[in-house]
Formats: sequence, structure tokens, C-alpha cells
Amino acid sequence: MEKNMLIQTVKDMLRVGLLAADESHGSPENPKTIEKRLEKAGIPLAEEWVDKWRLLVRDCPHLGEYVSGIILEKSRLKPDAAIFAGHRIVPGVKTDGGTNAKIGPHEELLTVGLDDLPQRLAKYKAEGARFTKWRTVTPIGSNVPTQEAIDANMDTIVKQALVTQAAGLVPICEPEVLIDGDHTIEKSFDVTKKVLSTFFAKAKKAGVFFPGMILKTSMVIYGKQYAGKRSYRDVAQMTVKCLKETVPAEIGGVVFLSGGQEDLEATMHLNEMHKMGNLSWPLTFSYSRAIQDAPMKIWVGKDENVAKAQEALIERAKGNALAAKGKVPDGFTYKILT
Repeated sequence: MEKNMLIQTVKDMLRVGLLAADESHGSPENPKTIEKRLEKAGIPLAEEWVDKWRLLVRDCPHLGEYVSGIILEKSRLKPDAAIFAGHRIVPGVKTDGGTNAKIGPHEELLTVGLDDLPQRLAKYKAEGARFTKWRTVTPIGSNVPTQEAIDANMDTIVKQALVTQAAGLVPICEPEVLIDGDHTIEKSFDVTKKVLSTFFAKAKKAGVFFPGMILKTSMVIYGKQYAGKRSYRDVAQMTVKCLKETVPAEIGGVVFLSGGQEDLEATMHLNEMHKMGNLSWPLTFSYSRAIQDAPMKIWVGKDENVAKAQEALIERAKGNALAAKGKVPDGFTYKILT
């Protein structure tokens, strides 16, 4: 394990924050995340539009000023890694095989992809990747999550981290707690703490090199269907409290997924955390939808809208770069809207 190289990669990745551009890619007949987002934005379901969107992001002027790492879908790694690297954006790739298995009586989702991971890592590294991302999902419901499912998913995420570091790549470990449901922020806290505590206990026992890894986590946040009053400050305070009670100070850094939050909401939550001060680790963003959705809806597949869509992309990247320092000004809002 080349520890100094892993530490330098983490530092380069967290210079500002990350753009997650690794949405699952299917087909018009079997649409997955990226196709569904394009369809929602009024763009035809055809592979050419997926490629055009990814090129719009890749060729966005000045993106490297506000984004320092990008998680790519594997088909875009080889053609795009060197171009992003030239803009001081560290390229990485999603390595998990998706939630394609189930476990337990409640059929909770289990992430797969360990079988051929060493061979794929060698390929991805040769194509320019410097880091990877592996995601698990934990729902909140009346009977879930179970400890059985949490243990199974955390075992896989720890195993991939060890293999990834041995290959000379930084693992982003993403044990996502889903936002779906009407649960309270207190319930979100309890589940997130249980998931993170389990992950780090297993990771420490297995010998994961903490300074050479990054945690990508959900914020401690109200369920999407929660009907009560919401507060940026409450989310910031509960999230930081949960992290301080579970995350070792020596890890390379923490990045957040936006997890269904609106653009401004994701930005302001991060900003509030930094205004609290006294954080033990670098803390920044690894957003997908909260940065890309509005630009995609502006673009709608038309060449004449590319420049404005890229301007909106930069506006959101810049806003989150400010939030990662707690420097979003009072009264801030995004001006370029769909």
C-alpha cells in the first residue's frame, strides 16, 4: 500500500469538492438514473443524449475552479479522465455492481461487485482513475433497517476498501441512508449513527488505512415526506453531532451526497455545518442532482442552450465551494433557474 500517494490523492480530491457524475446508465428500453433524469428534463430517451450531457459537463469552462474531483461512470473513464485531470479535477470511477441482491426476511438491498474487483481496479487505474466509489443503501421504515442487513453491507464496503487501497486507489465509502419516508430527524440520527458506527468498527478491525479513504455519507435529515417544520440549523447540528460520535478524526475527509435535497437546501446545510466550526476532518460536497438537475432542465438537449446550462452548472458548483468554507453570504439564492 502506497500510503503517501493515497494521502496526496485525498488532498487533491478535497481541494474544493466533488461532482458525482456516475449515474447508472441503462437504455431507452430499461432506463436507469441518468435516463430518468433526462426524461424528467424533457430530453428524448436515446443513448446519444446521455453522451451529449456528459460532454456538456466535461467541457464546462472553469469547472476546475469549483470542483476538484469527479466520479465517472465507467464508460466515460477512458475517454474523459485525462481531460478532467488537465483541469485539476481528479478522476475516479464507481466500482460497485449496484444493489442487485437481497438479504433477510424484509428483502433489504445488498450491494454486489466484489468478485472481479481486483481485475477491474487494475483496468480503471490504467485508464486514469485515482479513486473509486462504492455505495450501499439503508432504508428507514417500520421494520428496517435490520442489523443483519447493515452488517452484510458494511462487510462488503470494508472488503472493497482494502482491495482498493492495495491497488493504489483511494476508496470513497458511501453507506447511504435513504431520505425516503416520513421519519423525524431524530430517527435519521439513530439509523445513521448505527450504520456509521458499524462501518468504522469493521473498518478498524480489518485494517483500512483511514487517512487514505473518504467517507461519503448522508446528512442527518428529515424524511422526504416529513410534514413538520424544517431547519437548516437543525440538520447541520444533528449531522455534525452524529459524525463526531462515529467518525475517526484521522480519516482523509467526509463528503456529503445530496440525497434528494433541492439545490439551495443542499448548499445551505453544508454552509451551516462550517459556520459551527471545530470540525475534525475536511468536510465538503459530492453532489450529483443538486448541481446537475437545473442545468439539465435548462439544456433540454438543445445546442443553443449549452452555454446557459454550463453557466448554471458553474453557479451551483461555486455556491457549494463557498458552502464548503462556510462563506455563503446572507440572503444567497441561485439566480439561474429553469
